[in-house]
Amino acid sequence: MNGGGDNVGQVAIINEVFQNDLTGEEVHGLTVMVEGQVKEIFDHLLSIDPTYTRYDEVMRDVLFEGLKQLLQGRTQ
Repeated sequence: MNGGGDNVGQVAIINEVFQNDLTGEEVHGLTVMVEGQVKEIFDHLLSIDPTYTRYDEVMRDVLFEGLKQLLQGRTQ
């Protein structure tokens, strides 16, 4: 895995808005393109942690851990 500071490359995220047929509520769908250094990091995590078998599992934890850190700095 390549090391190197905080710059882990660009991340492409596609945002789509859907409407829930039952409630009429807008629901946001995000598609994350996993490539470059982000892919290298995900692949590294998959290789060292047997609890991860797919990219979506890694992304789930990255998202929730990142949200926890963001909220800790803002809710104290």
